[in-house]
Order: sequence, then C-alpha cells, then structure tokens
Amino acid sequence: MTKISLSTSTTFDGDFNALVENQRTALTVRFDLDEPAPAGGLKVYVDSEAEQIVNRLDLAGFGFRPITENIDPSSIDTNSDGSGFFLTVDEGAMMGSFTINVLDNLEPDRFLPEILDGLVESEFSLITTDGVASEDVEFVGELGDYTIDPSPDAASSMVLFADDESQISIFPQLNPGYDEAVSGDISNDPTNPLELPLSAGITPLSVTTGDRDQEYVTITIPEGLQLDTLVLESFSESNVAFIGVQEGDIFTEPLNDSAVRENILGYALFGEPRQVETDILDNIARGWGAIGFEGALPSGVYTFALQQIGISSDYTLAFNVSESPVESILVG
Repeated sequence: MTKISLSTSTTFDGDFNALVENQRTALTVRFDLDEPAPAGGLKVYVDSEAEQIVNRLDLAGFGFRPITENIDPSSIDTNSDGSGFFLTVDEGAMMGSFTINVLDNLEPDRFLPEILDGLVESEFSLITTDGVASEDVEFVGELGDYTIDPSPDAASSMVLFADDESQISIFPQLNPGYDEAVSGDISNDPTNPLELPLSAGITPLSVTTGDRDQEYVTITIPEGLQLDTLVLESFSESNVAFIGVQEGDIFTEPLNDSAVRENILGYALFGEPRQVETDILDNIARGWGAIGFEGALPSGVYTFALQQIGISSDYTLAFNVSESPVESILVG
C-alpha cells in the first residue's frame, strides 16, 4: 500500500508558515509517495478543523491559472464545509504539488468573520477513507488506497492566515524543542537530566514512556522571561502519568511514596482526556504538600521529572515562554 506524507510552505518572508492577505503570499501543498501512484492516479484527502478556511485561498484565480505538478487541476475540489480539499496525484508520480495565492478578502467579512478575518491558525491533516466525516463522504467520494507516513510532521502541517503582518507578530514563535522518537531517549538520570533550552515562544517536548520509565528534563528560563503555561498538547493513551518539578539542575527526590514533598516545587498527575489541550502548570503548582507557586514560573533553572507507570504512552508538552512583567511569587 502506498505511504504518503504532506508538507506545506508559503512565500511569506518571515519565521512562520504564514499567508498574509495584503502581501498576496502563496501556499504550496506537496504530497510525497513512497512508490509511484497506481494506475488512474492516487486520490487523497486533506481536512482541517477550521470551517471555510479554504475560502481564504484564491480559488477563482487558481481556476484560471492553476500551478500544479503531477496533479490534474480539475481533480482538486473542496469538501462540504470548506475545511478541506481532495485531489488526485498523477499515475506513476512519486510526488505532487499545487500552489495557490491567498485571497485578499475585504474586511470585515459579513459571512464568517471569525475564520475569514484576522489571524487564524489552521492545521491541515491527511485523512484516509476511515477518517472521512459522514457529511463529507458524498462530496469526497472514493479515496485511493494509502496509509499515512508515521514520521514526525508527515501527517499534518500548520498554516497561519492573517490580514496583515502585524497580526502575526503576536503569535508565539515555535521553537525546535525535543522529540524522543526522533532524537533519542530522554535521560533517566536525575543527576544528569536532558537539557531543554527555552526561549520566547513555544517549545514542544514529545515523550514516549511507559513500564515505569523515568525521564528527567532541565529547563532554563532566561532572565526577563517567564513560563506562562505548560500545555498538554496530546496524549495517546487514556492513562495517567506523573510530573514533578524542582528548582535547580537535578531532581533530588525518588519517584515513589518515600519522596519528601516539601522538597518539591510542585507536582501533578496528567493524561486524562479532559486535560488534553489545557494548561497543567496550575495543577503542578497546587500539588498537595509541595512548596507550590502562583502564576507563571519566573526566570531560573528547573528540573522536571516524568513517569508513566502503566502502558506505553506518547504525549507532547508545550512550554510557553514570554516576557515577564513581574516575577511570580514562590509560596513557602
């Protein structure tokens, strides 16, 4: 079965994968296959959570002057709510792409301003047959026989839509971070943790853990910055894990009942479905018997301990750092 990956790029001259209306930037969507597309081509489907987001692209202009490679422009169409699109990669091709301009829409939009105006973050994801929403089955039709490349960032791609560049300046910078599946195991030595450098913006930490694995990560929050939130972006299994934090570059307490809670800055259990896409820093701050803290973590060095006792789980934590207006208060 053909394995396929998705990537996007824009002509925006900046650090973000962004489309800016008043700059008439363009989006290129690319598909890579691990074998030539079969006879008749390979029909693929891409969707997002943002209804009508595809209508921020210049569909009419593309219809007059399509830019494609190994994709028949006539095969490209949108789904029922304008959140995604489908197309066919040419027979024998191992890649296909198309490029389309952003639409310079008049503001304010009277139809759907929350999507068609202002800054909108949209994640486009490859969808296989079993993932097509029921309301889209008739529109999309029969897809090709393919699987999605399991490599990091191969299944989806984030695009920012904005009216002008000033709107993007308020969006947090996404920093490289650390992915255990790509870069190797996180340290299990509390005296020699993995060092995860933080800077202004969002720094992701992706972890694969289970069978009582212990992982230790030291972060340094630079002077003048603070850790605003620690968001649990994803958690693959509904199985609770432990997270604790101490000041300093080591973790001194064992991860069992003999730990002296008064030596720990904060701790929490996480991983319940309701916690996904929420900030767990407040939960950590309220760990019973721990030192505790209020609000954001101020500049300094901190070491986090992570442990999953049950089945293996994959999860991603996002450290969100910004300028510090005031120093947070550590509560004794």
